[in-house]
Amino acid sequence: MPGKILVIQTAFLGDLFLSIPLLKAIKKQYPSARLGLFCRKGFKEFFLKYKLVDECMEVDKKEASSRAQAYKEAKEFKPDLIISAHQSFRTALLVWRLQTNESIGFSNWWSSWAYTKTVPRDLKLHDVERQLSLLQPLGFTHFTDDIKYPRILPFGSDKFKDIHQAVALAPGSQWRTKRWTLSGFLDCAGEYLTRGKMVVLVGAPNEVEIGKVISEKYPSVKNFIGKTSIDELAQLLHRCEVLISNDSGAMHVASVVGTPVISIFGPTVPSQGYAPWNKKSAVVEVDLSCRPCGAHGHDKCPIGTHDCMKKILSKEVITTADRLLS
Repeated sequence: MPGKILVIQTAFLGDLFLSIPLLKAIKKQYPSARLGLFCRKGFKEFFLKYKLVDECMEVDKKEASSRAQAYKEAKEFKPDLIISAHQSFRTALLVWRLQTNESIGFSNWWSSWAYTKTVPRDLKLHDVERQLSLLQPLGFTHFTDDIKYPRILPFGSDKFKDIHQAVALAPGSQWRTKRWTLSGFLDCAGEYLTRGKMVVLVGAPNEVEIGKVISEKYPSVKNFIGKTSIDELAQLLHRCEVLISNDSGAMHVASVVGTPVISIFGPTVPSQGYAPWNKKSAVVEVDLSCRPCGAHGHDKCPIGTHDCMKKILSKEVITTADRLLS
């Protein structure tokens, strides 16, 4: 039985939140093992606070000094078992350099040399299920709902004590083509304010301009874009009735804290495995032959129309939210 286990997931925030079932499954199967996480810089605090892992190594993949320091910490951790949920040559090289007794990753023609065992990455599965499949070589194939659909109850702050009966909007995304129209989010804000609902905006620091436009038109909107840590975002979303979001990290945070999610999909499609992992969620999309146009979004629509987002009407999104909450 391994004494120390290291999980590697250096993708974006949403991907890391989809790794929570994997982390919980490992904790349940190896309760006496020390669990480490190798992730992007900025995510450490949340995963340690909620005891999802015992140790965490953060890396800024753009900085050579950060990569060297994170590798040093991982080496000093001395894992007996490495499970890599991330696919890249750099990650495979990291696993190979750590020279652990046992390592598991997804099978690729270019990575088999790095792992002692590999698992096919089944594209028909949701990413949560894909990540859990990494435990198959260890003999674990069945997981209870408390593992597959984990719920985290945020704690430790009264910063959002005045947030109640709120509708959260997440109008941004790392990729521009994954952003629904600004007019659509403006319509949603206006509709819910008219109904007497509190409306809050959430998002990353690079999305502040979108929030500024919405809050200038509707001054009563509470704009938290770029103003929350991951833990604070979780606390805020936990207090909301529903989140209306693009395909972004916010929808995965909301799913984990149990908030219903309406997710708007454009260049990507739910069948790629990244739909909100929440039994109380819904996806709004239009059927177009050009979808999906890639594994991720783009800065510009490849065919110049962006119809996958422009053809989604605010009325449909609001109706879907009403139906979900009823």
